Order: sequence, then structure tokens, then C-alpha cells
Amino acid sequence: MPVQGRPRPWWRVQGGKASLAAGGIFFFTASAQAACETTQLADLPLTIAAGKLFIPATLNQAQESFILDTGASTTAISSDAAGRLSIPHDFDTAIHVSGVGGASSTLLIAQVDKLVLGHAGFAHQTWPIIDMTAVTSGATAPAGLIGADVLRQFDVSIDVPAQRFALWRIAGCYGPPPPWPDAPPPVSVELNPAGHIVVPLTVGMATVPAILDTGAASFVMSLDAAYRAGVSDSALNADRRIEGVGVNDRRWTGHVHWFSSVEFGASRFTHVPAAIVPSAYALKNDSLAGAGALIGLSLLAHSRVWISYPTHTLYIGPQR
Repeated sequence: MPVQGRPRPWWRVQGGKASLAAGGIFFFTASAQAACETTQLADLPLTIAAGKLFIPATLNQAQESFILDTGASTTAISSDAAGRLSIPHDFDTAIHVSGVGGASSTLLIAQVDKLVLGHAGFAHQTWPIIDMTAVTSGATAPAGLIGADVLRQFDVSIDVPAQRFALWRIAGCYGPPPPWPDAPPPVSVELNPAGHIVVPLTVGMATVPAILDTGAASFVMSLDAAYRAGVSDSALNADRRIEGVGVNDRRWTGHVHWFSSVEFGASRFTHVPAAIVPSAYALKNDSLAGAGALIGLSLLAHSRVWISYPTHTLYIGPQR
């Protein structure tokens, strides 16, 4: 999503009950601050459908399903859920956005009373309303997507093989390792202004910045990054061609290239297909955000990931 920003972290706890301020975040927990306090705020089932990760959440008073999308800068509400749950619109405010294909649209704003993930909640929020009909390709329609504006308040655990999602609040210490018996070495990552997680990824002969995007299905690289990784024009010409539509409705041609190995964190992947797209398209694509590659579910489906947004640290376990 091209919309940026995040809910303001205003919260306090009194007598075991959450007290919240408008536009704030609240936790259903209370305890004295310890030297290093690690509190799990959510432990939720994680499912895959139509190439997307889904987690349950309470939207106002309704139990709903949301897409988990680390590549989205902002949380959004689906037009279906906004209508079905009679969520008020802010008709005085709208967001005008331009898409990669050259088309533009105006997004209305939903006035959400409450969104709750486990024991973490966000109250009195304004999020864009988007059409998500095509996103799920016939699967159960989500009520929206959870983006970086919500996730970056926490340490986040995404374990696709075990089908679990968790949120953690760390207080009194700086970036402790995840509570895993076999925690891998930490990887320092960058958070760009949109909240995208930029990971150093080694592919071929190069290390390129890559966006960790749970909302993407595949592994994507720009043409410039592929050249840096040692891919030649003759190799690309022998690869399978793919086509798409870029800025101003201009069609582009790319290729599917197979890399012998791709590495990031403690994970090493072999015989990996990558969609090689023109670099001009990559720079304009909101998901790639100018990075050299996009790490989607094709690489994350067999891994356990811990993202510490507050400390810009990533732990990724070996494939399982």
C-alpha cells in the first residue's frame, strides 16, 4: 500500500484492565516492570489460502480473518467488511493513489472502533478501504489486511510450518533473542519509511537489499539485481519469458531464472526460481519499493521468522 503512517502507541494499564486514549493501542495485561520483561500478547493460528497468510482478528465486535502482509505500509479494511459490518466512512477525507499500471483511484477511509489481535488492540483508528475481491481468488473473503503500521509496534513471530503467529512486547532490555531452543544468529535489517523490512540477501555473486513481504507469493528480482548476481543476457534469453503491465499501461517482458542458491539469515535455499522484472518497473512497484528483490512465501513457507521491529533485528530459522 502507498499509504504510510502508524497508529500512535498511547496506552496504559490500570488494575488489570486496559485504559486507552483515542487513536491508541491497548493491551489486556498488567504487571510490574521487570529487568527484562517479555510478554506474549497474541498467539494465533496461521493459515495459507490462495497464496496468502491469514490470521484471525476481532474487527469491532465481529470475528474476522485478515491477511498478514509485512509488505503493506498500512492496515486496510476490505470494502466487503466495511459494508457488511456497517463501518462508518470518513467522507471528509479520502486518499488519492496511483497504481503501478498507471491507473489511479480514490480510497475512502474507514472509522474503526476497535481491532483486536489476541490481547493487543487498536482503538479509534482510521484506515483506508480497499477492494480485495481479486486478492483471494475465490477463497474466503478477508476483512482486510494487517500491515506494518500495526506490526511495527511489536516483536512478531511468524512460523508458517507450525501455522502459528504471535505478537510480543519486550520491555526493560534491548532485543533479546526469541525464546527458541535453537535461536539462530540475529540479522540487522533496515526499516524504510513505509515500514518495509529490508533484508540483506545473498544470491549468486552479490548481496542485494530485499523486502521481506508475507503478502507476496513468489521471489522477485529486478533486472539490475540479477546482473549483479552474475546473470548474463544470454542466460536470460534462454529462460522462460513472462509479461506484465507497468507504469502508464506499458507492457514489460521479464524472465523466470533459476538460481543455484539464495541465502538470508540462517536459511539457505537451493534451486530457486525468481521472476526477473525490468528495473524501471521494480522502482515504481510499491511492493519492491526500489529494493533489488522481494522475498515472498515461496521462500518463507518452510521457515520460522522472528521480526523485532523496535530493534530492527530479524531471526530466521533453518528450513523445516
